[in-house]
Amino acid sequence: MTGVSVGGAQERALDVWGEVYGLASGILHGRAAGPGDAVLLYTELLGAARELLVPLPERAARVLQLAALQGPGAADAAELARWWDLRAVDFFFRSEPAPLWLGVLQEYAPQLLLPDRAAGGRWPAAAFLDHVAGVDPDAVREWLTAPDDEDPAVSRAQKASAAGRLALDALLGLALAHPDVVGADQVRAVLADTAAVRAGGGPAVGTTLRLAARWARAVPRTGRGREWVLVVEGLLAGAVEDEHAGHLALRAVVERVADAEARAAGTGDGAAAEELVAAALAAEEEMRERIAEQSAARLPGHEVAVLLRELVRTAYPAGPAASAHPNVAMIRAVLAGLLARDVALLPGASRTLVFGGDLDLVHAGDAAAYGGPGLARTVLDLAAADADAGVGLGLRTCAWARLAAVDAPLHDRLVAAHLAARPPAPAGQSPTPAAGDVNEWWERALELTARLVAAGPGPEPARLVDLVFRTCPPGRAGELETRVRAALGAPPPAAAVEEVLPAGADRADGLAEPLASWLRVWDWSPVLPAGVLAGWELVLHAVRRLQPAGPSDPRTAPVLEPVKESTVLAAGDLEQTAGGPLAAAAALAAAPDAGADGYAMVLHRLVAADPAAWTADPSAVLAALELPELGAFYLAAAALHAERPGAFPGRTLTGAVTAALGLRRALDGPAPGAGQRTAAGRGDGLLFADQALADLLTAVWRTGAVLDAGQDKDVLDHLYALAAELTRPAAQSTPAAPAGDGAAGVFADGAPWRGVRGSRRCWGRMRGCGRWGACSSTPPARPAPTGRCRPRCSGRWPARFPRPPARRRWPPRSGYGCRPCTATPPPSPPSTTPPCTG
Repeated sequence: MTGVSVGGAQERALDVWGEVYGLASGILHGRAAGPGDAVLLYTELLGAARELLVPLPERAARVLQLAALQGPGAADAAELARWWDLRAVDFFFRSEPAPLWLGVLQEYAPQLLLPDRAAGGRWPAAAFLDHVAGVDPDAVREWLTAPDDEDPAVSRAQKASAAGRLALDALLGLALAHPDVVGADQVRAVLADTAAVRAGGGPAVGTTLRLAARWARAVPRTGRGREWVLVVEGLLAGAVEDEHAGHLALRAVVERVADAEARAAGTGDGAAAEELVAAALAAEEEMRERIAEQSAARLPGHEVAVLLRELVRTAYPAGPAASAHPNVAMIRAVLAGLLARDVALLPGASRTLVFGGDLDLVHAGDAAAYGGPGLARTVLDLAAADADAGVGLGLRTCAWARLAAVDAPLHDRLVAAHLAARPPAPAGQSPTPAAGDVNEWWERALELTARLVAAGPGPEPARLVDLVFRTCPPGRAGELETRVRAALGAPPPAAAVEEVLPAGADRADGLAEPLASWLRVWDWSPVLPAGVLAGWELVLHAVRRLQPAGPSDPRTAPVLEPVKESTVLAAGDLEQTAGGPLAAAAALAAAPDAGADGYAMVLHRLVAADPAAWTADPSAVLAALELPELGAFYLAAAALHAERPGAFPGRTLTGAVTAALGLRRALDGPAPGAGQRTAAGRGDGLLFADQALADLLTAVWRTGAVLDAGQDKDVLDHLYALAAELTRPAAQSTPAAPAGDGAAGVFADGAPWRGVRGSRRCWGRMRGCGRWGACSSTPPARPAPTGRCRPRCSGRWPARFPRPPARRRWPPRSGYGCRPCTATPPPSPPSTTPPCTG
């Protein structure tokens, strides 16, 4: 009748109508009426009618009166229990009633203090408990930890959190605000049922996990006990599982679409091929939505990084010089177990790629597709803290045995990295290490060195081998040389070398034996002394004929960056340009490919190198850049540094806002006509202009800058226009394809067709082929937003996943596949692939 939904407690309040009806019906059907029945009927009926028919505003005064009571009693609790309007109950609990209400309601109306299971865990009393916790934390703590009235085996906190997602989030919020009220044991208990915590998936699960992570990092380090460690372990273990589940789901999409593409290519029936393609795209869209839900339900990577950092810091709350946490051994086991589980979930052929980088260059907070290297770095960080605290080598690495059982080579890499980072102090240094610790280090190092040399070189193993040979005590030098020579194997005779590597050969199969073993010696040769390499001179000389530059230093590994875009000018070419930013901007504008998407990263690096110089006079830089695309790239990069000291002096910040608005209008309009300067590709100019404007406005509001006269109106008009797009019904937000010559790629007004917020090339992103859902060179006949790349684009997707290493071509080609991030990419060869059409 009123359109107001009611909860379980309010359903009980409405039961009064059944009681009144039953009493009146009994009297009408012959039951003798008692002396007080008439009064009771009248009183109950009048009260029920008032609760049902009197509007909420007319009852607000009474709600406030009850909330203001400092000494409520049984009658007041009974009146509150008769309220059927959930809005009144919400308003009452949010009005911060007196703490005495907690005991009164628990005694006379306990149903009002608990969440409503039927409503998904809606918990009006959570706001009241939060208020009381700030005034009388002991009362709330006692109420939450008390056994449930119906099930004494669980506490009221567990009973409340089991009512639904809303109640669980409310309890975690209470724990975050009042850690002294909801302890780690209670949080662990409510998060123990991982199936219930992750039930339903989607953003709601992600919200719960983020709340739990926020609680974990908010607990003071000195107050973190065993229960806290277990809660964090559960959160991180779930993150590891979710990461690999997401990769498997994405791989399933790729394989399904690739299979459909292969079957479509193999059939001669065009209609059947189109049906296969359509079915693959439909399945892809369905899986895309599922992947988005899984991503929303995961703990974000930055939260995982913070929890890992906090685990390490919890091991030594006051620093390595102070006492360790009582559960430091447990923390070691937790981190080692998480890494072992992550490696176990990763396919064996993919591990060399995922963990192929130098662990010394890894940071747990780095954004990466796989979190395993960050976990490995955290394990090493804890071992380093243990070493600084004087913990023995065996004790600080004993938990790593779990990793050795899963991946022995990776375990050896971690041990090598730790031994190289924490060698025994030289004699005479303070503090002097114990003789037992030094002997233990050398025993482990000698044993590991031989095992590492028997395998391929890597940055961490090579650094340890180099350290061991440089600092080996004379008494152990003979043993070390003997072990390493045995690991290298016997040098081949001259005839075998001439047979495998004849003088006129210009290439060889580097995976075929015995050359594969010889190349291992070649790779290790920069860090091995001449005595160990004695007898291998013929092999090394023959290999050098094929690779005159010599072997690369195995102690360092270049940071590899996939080549996504090539530009004529790179940031390194312009950083030292005479004339500063204006000269560099002029050089960018004069480049043959000026305005290409790759210059967004070039300008990002240039501005980051000297933000003050690049933001001193934005109008002059924009004039030198000439093209609106370059201007958008520049402002987007400069906006990232808007709040740094020295950036955008004086009124230049508000001037940059005006420039960003102008660039956005220019890029959103028709392309330049004949005879006007055009960019090599309009690309993402509009997207970068939007980003620049949003970041610059944020900086204006945060710094308290004042927009110039008329600027505020222009900004508000722009924001209103954006909001109008978001509020337009879906049926009206899909424009029809404009009339014009589709084959020629022009509209009726002569302007070239630019696609739908996208590029005319396939970028092959992980979650799709088109960057913004469209990839076409001519206007599609159907509504533009549904245009999609054909599945042949997805044939390149499997290359985005770790694959088994390819056969080693020797000598290796230079500049193949990935390049060091400091190198200038080679010019892209002319493309022979036809454009991807939607």
